[in-house]
Parts: sequence; C-alpha cells; structure tokens
Amino acid sequence: MVQCKAGPRPETFTWSCDDGWLLTDEPRMSEEGNLDDWVDAGEPLPSQKPPRASPARFAPILDILAGVILLTGIGTITLLSWSLPPLDRIPHADRALAIVVSKSMDLEEALEDVPDWERLLFEAVSGETGGMDDVIEWYRELADHLRDPAVTLKLGILEGEAGEVQDLEARLGRWATNTDPLPLYARLLEAAYLSDGVSREEEFRLQAELAEVLSAGWFYDRVAIRLAEQADHHELLSATRAAADRRQEELLTRARGFLLAELLLIGAGGTVLVLGFLPGRRDPSALRIAEAAIPPRWGGRAGLLVLLRGGAAGVLVIIGFILVGVGEGPFRLLMVPLIVFPLLWLAYHHLLRPHGLGFADGLGLRPAPRRWSRVVLTVMVLSAAGLVVDWVIMLIAGPLGLSLHWTDWFDPELVWGSGVQMGLTLVDYLVFAPVFEEVVFRGILFGTLRRRFSFLPAALLSAVVFALAHGYGLFGLVSVCASGVIWAWGYEQTRSLVPVVIAHFLNNLLVCSGLMLMLR
Repeated sequence: MVQCKAGPRPETFTWSCDDGWLLTDEPRMSEEGNLDDWVDAGEPLPSQKPPRASPARFAPILDILAGVILLTGIGTITLLSWSLPPLDRIPHADRALAIVVSKSMDLEEALEDVPDWERLLFEAVSGETGGMDDVIEWYRELADHLRDPAVTLKLGILEGEAGEVQDLEARLGRWATNTDPLPLYARLLEAAYLSDGVSREEEFRLQAELAEVLSAGWFYDRVAIRLAEQADHHELLSATRAAADRRQEELLTRARGFLLAELLLIGAGGTVLVLGFLPGRRDPSALRIAEAAIPPRWGGRAGLLVLLRGGAAGVLVIIGFILVGVGEGPFRLLMVPLIVFPLLWLAYHHLLRPHGLGFADGLGLRPAPRRWSRVVLTVMVLSAAGLVVDWVIMLIAGPLGLSLHWTDWFDPELVWGSGVQMGLTLVDYLVFAPVFEEVVFRGILFGTLRRRFSFLPAALLSAVVFALAHGYGLFGLVSVCASGVIWAWGYEQTRSLVPVVIAHFLNNLLVCSGLMLMLR
C-alpha cells in the first residue's frame, strides 16, 4: 500500500501509492509509466504528509457503463441544441418575441436622437448591426412556425415600417380573401401603409379596431401614428408620440446605466493591465492567491474515472427529474446541487482526502491572508477580458451570419416570471452556477487534464466540455468556450478558484440584469 523511506536530502521523501504519484527529488511519473504523465521536475515538490489512504480502485465494468451514460448524455444535449428548432426552446414564443422586438425597436428609435458618438458606442459594445432586418427574419421564422394571425399581423407591421411595399401588398392580397381576422388586419395595414389618405371618420373606426387587436407598445404605436398621419389627426398624433417618447426615454436611461457598468468593468481591467497594477506582471508567482497544486496531486487516471462516474450519476439525476416531472418552483433550486453532488462526493473521497486535502485547500478556495487585493484586481482583469472577447466574437460572427439567435439569451422567468420564479432563477444563475461549475469544470476537469497536457490544450478541452454542457447553439457555444479558457487561465495563474468564481458571478449578473432592465 504505502511505503515511505527517507530521501537523499532531509526535506525530501519517497512514497508510492495507487494514485500513481512518485514524490522524490527526481522527475515524477505515474505508475502506468506513461511519459505523457510526467510532471516538470523543476516544479517545487508539494510539502505535505503521505496520503492517509490509497484511493479505491474502480471496477472496469462500472467505468465502461459510466462512460456510455455520460457520453450519451452529452451527445443528447449537443444533438438537441443543434437539431431542436430554437423556437421550441421558449414557451409562448410569440409573446416572448413581441417583447424582444418591441423593446429593441423602442431603443432603436430612442438612439436616433442621441449624439452620433453615443449611438456608435452602443452599437460597438452590443455588437448588434442587423436592426430591422434581423427582427423581420425572426418574425418570418415565427410566422412559419406558429401560423398565428396575430404573428403575421406584427410581421406585416414590420414590413410596412421597413418600406417593403411589395411584400406587404402580396401579404394583404392573401389576407383580404381569407378568414377572420385577416381581412380586418388587411384593412388596418392597407390604410396605414398603402393608402394616400383616409377620412377622419374612417380613421376613428380603424383606431378603435386597432385598440382591440393590439395591446399598448411599439407595434400599436406605429400603426396608430401611421393612421393619424393619413387622416391629419394632429392631436392623436402628438399624444401617441408623446407616450412613445416617454417609454423610449425610460428604456434609454436603463440602457445607458447598463452600458456604463460594462465600460467601467472594461476600463478597470484594462487599467490594471496597462499600468501594471496587477502583481506578477514580471513575476508570475506573485499572482498567487492560494496554493492549489496545478497540475493537481491526484493521479490523472483517478481524476478521469471520478469525472466519468460523477458525470454519469449527474446524467441519471437529470433523467430522474425529467421522469418525475419536477422542474419548476422551489424544486428547481435543488436540481443543480443534486446533479453535481455525486461528482463532488467522489472527488473528495478519491482525489482530495487521500492527500489530506479538502476542497478549500485542494482548489484554492481559501485565499492566503492579505491577498484579497489581488483577488479584486484579478477579478477586474478576468471580467474585462470576458466582455472584450464577447464583443470581438459578436463583431466576427455578424458578417459570417452566425449572430446570436434571440432564443439563446431569452429567459421567461427573468422577463415575466413571478417574484418567486425570478428569485429562484437568480439564485441558480448567480450562486449555484458560478460555484459548482467552476469547481467541476475548472477545479476538477481542467485540473485533471492539466496532468497530461500543457495549459492551452487542457483549457480548450475543458472549455469545450463546459460549453457543450450548456446546450447552446454555435454562437453561444463559442462564447461560453472562450469564457472557459479565460477562467482556466485565471485559476492557473492565481492557484485559486475564488477570483474565477467571482468573475463568473459578475458575468452572469450582467447577463441577468441586462435582460431584466431591458425586457422585464
């Protein structure tokens, strides 16, 4: 089991055990003798006591079964993310898109009255360049998906506002001979966008019909304004525009606050890098916040088997939740801890405890005294890097036709959920996701891969698995993968998950607050 003997120097020692470590003043190699598992002999040896116990060996048949379950789970998530129509991911997609487009167009119109530099800044940071073209495509997709008259009405309004007269005329020609309510919609849009004017009496009748088919908001305002213009109804025109201006000004104020928060984070992180405030600019060891070993002290084979079994157990928990049908309300809050618990339990018993470690010491969750200032500075850099990389990805993806689909970032609970639903979702995104995802994907997965690979391959591989687990489309996958690499770099440099967890929290906080500020 464990055999210890004195080393050639008083401060060194040698032991061998089942996890594959050989600790001496010589280069270290796993018990399998795989040269890929060598660790740089120049790295300082960990100063700790011999393992308390040898890690339990794993039954091969269970490892094979776990691998099949885990790969099937990841494959299913990936297949669904690529094959499931985006609109099937969102309940009440018609209601959701109406909110997204109404708010987007309100903000677009509000930005028409701001200075050019401010508008360019909004476009640069948001990365949105499609405007009306994007929202028309989204509504055409939704109209094909639902075949709902209310959806086609909004699509007709968008085509009218965009000046696509031929498309609108063809659409209204089909509506005029169709069943109710399409003939009414045809009369409304023909009077608003295709006629040379309407009488005041006709305008009153159409305005009354419009109020019955559309609720207040951007779509209603645009048709009401067009009808008032056709009838030279100046009083109604002024009142409708004033109401729209008030709504747009409030939305612009929120957007400015959100933009300022992002710019402050980018500026703070950039200042730390440019002026060299961050310790370790010339001495990387000065970046250390804690003393987590990277590569870790557990064996590479043991780490992979723990990931296999823990991941497979998590997949079975997900299946259990689906079969039982428990996924809403307070029970939703239990999903992430229960999914991750088997992996954490296995990691503690087979990777950390045999070396006398807990999660705090093994993953650097306990920063050294007087190093919290480094935590703050590192978080600034990681957060700024994440925002800038996301911005670059959006700029590159737009011309390639890979822009983010609106369903990838829309969350019903944050937009129209009750206070309880919103609170549970925020706990999930802001507490459970940063803590558990960083422990699993950076602390255990990246750490285990780091046993066999240099930083970049280990970071990329762990980030790809991290992105696949989220089930996003191509754009979302690239964005999440980039964040995973940045956070892996932060963990490697600081030897602590603390700044990485905080940076992950801030990233999710920006996403959630932006969604609620602009759409709720």
